[in-house]
Amino acid sequence: MIFNASARKSRTQWAKELKGTQHKTFTHPTGCKRGHEKLFSVSEGGKCVECVRLKDRKKYAKALGTSLEELEQKRVNEQHQQAQRQLEKAEGQLQRRIWHAEAKAQPTYAHVYALTCTETDRTYIGSTQNLSARMAQHLSLINSGTHHVTELLADLDAHGKETLKIDILCTIHSGDRQEIEALERFYLDTWKGELFNKYKPRSTLVS
Repeated sequence: MIFNASARKSRTQWAKELKGTQHKTFTHPTGCKRGHEKLFSVSEGGKCVECVRLKDRKKYAKALGTSLEELEQKRVNEQHQQAQRQLEKAEGQLQRRIWHAEAKAQPTYAHVYALTCTETDRTYIGSTQNLSARMAQHLSLINSGTHHVTELLADLDAHGKETLKIDILCTIHSGDRQEIEALERFYLDTWKGELFNKYKPRSTLVS
């Protein structure tokens, strides 16, 4: 809170009177000789706040072994860099929002796929809404020997991983889980060859 002092007392007198109160600064009709704003410090005996800051900056510059001009230029550069970082951060946040909105606006696709060992002609059928991620997961599990379809893993271990064939059986524009599971079940029910899949009342969608 700034106290508005009148001209009936000098700045020094007002500073003494305001000392010990909640007021840290005050205004006074008598301005600073250097033309600074009419804001004065209580703790500095009524001296111009900007003059006190300037004096402190000069002392600080001297302690650093540099000039006030160089110190001020460094401060300006740091403020510019900080503003630039804040701008880049804001732009990044805006771009991420745009990407998120665009991703939500993209159509949802689902895929039914088949993993087959060409030597044994046995197949695993699955479905996913993220084909690239699901295929990468399958290959990673196969390479590490931890795939949950142990019979597929055994066939590939016996005949070589190069005997693995990946087929995309169907792609539909849908995000409906029941519709995708029904489509997967259709392929499971109509597949002519031997399957690794264990039949259940409902197939499981793996995303």
